[in-house]
Amino acid sequence: MSESIFIDTSALIALIDNSDGLHIKAKVVMSQLAKSRSRMVTTEFVLMEAANALLRQPFRKCAIDYLNGLRHLKTVRIFPAKRRAFS
Repeated sequence: MSESIFIDTSALIALIDNSDGLHIKAKVVMSQLAKSRSRMVTTEFVLMEAANALLRQPFRKCAIDYLNGLRHLKTVRIFPAKRRAFS
């Protein structure tokens, strides 16, 4: 079985926020992952945290579109937020 790459909050923020110091690197890495059809995983907690960080303008619409778009990619698995995670 091949390994999966975990996508964390800072990666998502860097992808969306073009003023982030890692924006260009994040775009390059994500492009490479997409081209190689690498399997990626994240959690709803990460998506919520990234969305919260990017609520301010001008990122809001882009962040919503990008994060919602992740849900439709076959190479990305999003683990649901569950109450038992805090038990």
